Amino acid sequence: GGVNPAVQLALAALAGLSLALAARGAGRAPLAGLALLLVVLVGALPVASLVTGPALSLDPPASGRDLASAVAALLAFWAAWTLAGTRRRRDHVVLGLALAGVAVALAALGAALLGQGPLLSPTFPFVNSNHQSGLLDLSAFVLLGLALRRHGQARLLWLLAFVLVVAALFVTLSRGGIGAFFGGAAVFLALAAWRDQARPGAPPHHDWKKLAAAGLVAALGAVAYLALGPVLR
Repeated sequence: GGVNPAVQLALAALAGLSLALAARGAGRAPLAGLALLLVVLVGALPVASLVTGPALSLDPPASGRDLASAVAALLAFWAAWTLAGTRRRRDHVVLGLALAGVAVALAALGAALLGQGPLLSPTFPFVNSNHQSGLLDLSAFVLLGLALRRHGQARLLWLLAFVLVVAALFVTLSRGGIGAFFGGAAVFLALAAWRDQARPGAPPHHDWKKLAAAGLVAALGAVAYLALGPVLR
């Protein structure tokens, strides 16, 4: 959950090592990483001000931990981008993101089912429900994309995984996570529509609009069944 300083520093070191191992012989860094680089720079301002003055941080240890998290995210992103140099490797990275979300959703909902934790605002496997919803947000639309690329039973399985992850996301009751989900849905649908327009005259790969709508309706239906009242509040 990113609340332990030792864990955060270890993750930053691991992400840096991953980038160092993956970047041998790699080309330029991705431009998309500039957004995360901006986050690092903003996080570095309060820390740097402790030396240069006037101090901008009211809690220097917390500012340092936030900076470590931002650095770890940037290095991990660059490592994943560098590693995904071929189509097969890109598929592995995407599959890893998808399965991570499924594992977290199964752990959280399974613990609630077995009476080992609450269904709403769970603290397992992440201590912080906002952090848990963040990972589930990241993986949810990866799962939906995988469903759109498959056929038959494989498509149904990926759609079911999407429903599972979205249900686990909403019962975290994280307002930021829930808001990010609807923002992600808008971006996902806009990108899918833009891709179709960018290929005029090409036969459609599938009716993605119906499939995406079915997945979203099923996911929100599961949420309504589990905890409509608390989610709306």
